[in-house]
Amino acid sequence: MRSAALGLRFLLELAMLAALAFWGFTTPDGVLVKILLGVGAPVLAAAVWGTFLSPRAAIRAPGPVLVTLEMALFAVAAIALNAAGQLTLAIALAIAAVTQRVTLSVLGVPAGLTGER
Repeated sequence: MRSAALGLRFLLELAMLAALAFWGFTTPDGVLVKILLGVGAPVLAAAVWGTFLSPRAAIRAPGPVLVTLEMALFAVAAIALNAAGQLTLAIALAIAAVTQRVTLSVLGVPAGLTGER
């Protein structure tokens, strides 16, 4: 069960990055802005995730901070999807992220740890 939950979490992380890229590339601004946002937003989110939330994170913050940061990143991705006109996908991503965090907590996987160190 734990392996399946961790696999789903990885897929949700990829969905978050895809949502941010989709938002960036669908903004009504010029081509250069679309490219900057479409590439920059997911790269920034990946950098934050890697710095604080990955199993080999450079900075270890307390559990509540990690949960807040994790949920904030998913919230930004859901808001981005909504801004891109994808309300249903935004709601689905938000529900999936919260459900996944609750499931991992029940399974004893703290925020920021997707595997064994």
